[in-house]
Amino acid sequence: MRGLLQHLAPFAPDSSGVVSALYELGGLIVIHDAGGCTGNYCGFDEPRWKEKPCALFSAGLRDMDAILGRDDRLVEKAQAAAALIKPHFLAIVGTPVPCVIATDFQGLTRLAEKKLGIPTLSFATTGTALYDTGLSQAYTEAFARFGKEPCEISKTRIGILGASPLDLGQTHARHLHANLQRAQNKDLEIISFGLDSGFEDLARVASCARHLVIAPSGLACAKLLEKRFGTPYSLDYPLSSGLLRLAKEAADYQRILIVHQQVLASTLRRQILEDAGKNTPEISIASFFQMTEELWQEGDRHLESEQDFSLLVEEGDYTCLLGDALLLRALSPKNRDRLHFLEIPHFAVSGTPMPLGLC
Repeated sequence: MRGLLQHLAPFAPDSSGVVSALYELGGLIVIHDAGGCTGNYCGFDEPRWKEKPCALFSAGLRDMDAILGRDDRLVEKAQAAAALIKPHFLAIVGTPVPCVIATDFQGLTRLAEKKLGIPTLSFATTGTALYDTGLSQAYTEAFARFGKEPCEISKTRIGILGASPLDLGQTHARHLHANLQRAQNKDLEIISFGLDSGFEDLARVASCARHLVIAPSGLACAKLLEKRFGTPYSLDYPLSSGLLRLAKEAADYQRILIVHQQVLASTLRRQILEDAGKNTPEISIASFFQMTEELWQEGDRHLESEQDFSLLVEEGDYTCLLGDALLLRALSPKNRDRLHFLEIPHFAVSGTPMPLGLC
């Protein structure tokens, strides 16, 4: 059954992806719910919540507010909060409640923008799609609305698109710059949009000489920026020394399955093949999340359900598996025992951050 999870935990939803992308941009973020979805995001999906401030609020809908569609109450609350914190923008993020009652997000956006006098973004997320879908929507909307023409393009400035703690946790995400500097062997000015960067960095996005897309969630906005400003992009992931060690270890096996976000998995595949030399292994990539044709190869698989994954392992005769440790719960004891497993945590899957040894 599509989407059925018997052994794995529910993955981070699209609403969490939107908030993750906007978290550090200095906006007022309102989750359109009664409180539960906001608590889930703050308590489980966002590793920055305990160390970085964010103007994130729940709409606090009561039963009758939801039933009667009292959007004016939400706007009144947002107006009071905006008067105190002076945000760059307002973002209204959908959840299952407004989805069920068919909230008019476009109308709500116009109403809020008129009342507050600041740019307003709205996202009709449902809480049933996955986090990378929300990340993609938020990146694209934010860059389309706030990206400005540059005064000057810096040849050493690189923008990283798709960087989110929901992929690898906060600690590893902070090492991306160092890994990229090491790989390029250059002194670069690197901006990870939405991660350790703010609204001002977003506004000057067009000053980047090129963009590095490190996850499929960043691909749509990379194409938007290429069309709008002519900025080229590439899909690649700056591997840490720890991930390079895993690739070297995996190169000893003949049939390998990598289950993660597609850009990281594709970079690992390329590195494993390089380490293997003439002893070329067969390497397949599978993901529960977005996959692009630009990186797709024969044998790759998009997973619709937990059963898809377990059947793929059972029928694929793999000897090595790279992915989050939680995935092992979906395999039979027989399949677990025959696989050499190399752990690469995926925060949106298990809430496990990348350990320092892999950063």
